[in-house]
Amino acid sequence: MRYLLLLVCLAGMTAINRVYGETVPAILNASACATPPTIDGEIKADEWNSATIHRIELPFVRISPAVSEQRNCELRVMNSANGLYIAFTVPDTTVDDSLSPMRLDAAILATTTDDGLHSDRKLVAADLYRDKYKGPSGQDDLDDAQQDGVAVMKRSEGFCTFEWALPLNAPDGNDLQVKPGGEFQFNLTYFDGFQLPLTQTIMGGLYGPALDKVASWGTVRLAEDVQD
Repeated sequence: MRYLLLLVCLAGMTAINRVYGETVPAILNASACATPPTIDGEIKADEWNSATIHRIELPFVRISPAVSEQRNCELRVMNSANGLYIAFTVPDTTVDDSLSPMRLDAAILATTTDDGLHSDRKLVAADLYRDKYKGPSGQDDLDDAQQDGVAVMKRSEGFCTFEWALPLNAPDGNDLQVKPGGEFQFNLTYFDGFQLPLTQTIMGGLYGPALDKVASWGTVRLAEDVQD
């Protein structure tokens, strides 16, 4: 039931031998995936070695009290003929995992193929995964009757790592409908200590923290020559 509570409303770190500061491309090419990774919140080289690593200096903000900072994050995207795989790592040295008062670390991956008239949203927090969507009539964060895909969040040494495995062209009309070689719009937002009011939450998104401004989202171009 914790996801119901979570959705009532909706200093930079430098890693040794890594160069950050990349801008997330407006069009991001997914790498071809030959062997799907184990979705456990751990980035293992033999699982993700075919994926391009995007090392991003991502802006984070909070309205009250005001916060403006940069965090060095990593993003990986790849696909097979029937699956989309995304990994995201973000520095976070504080553990927010409380329901009373509500203060939770979480991430939402949002995708759409129709400019946001309908969008699929995959929510992940500690011990929590929910398949949700925004309906064409504008309702936000509705629970999908069919829970598709899998995702896990794990903390380790001051970082939170998220892994998603989602079906492509799923029979469920509320999920992502796209084939290898196709494109879709997406955004990924991390909430550091999600709480009410939302103005007190530190947030950072690949294309800005807002999940309702689809015009500013990026595009994923799926690899075409891939196996099932």
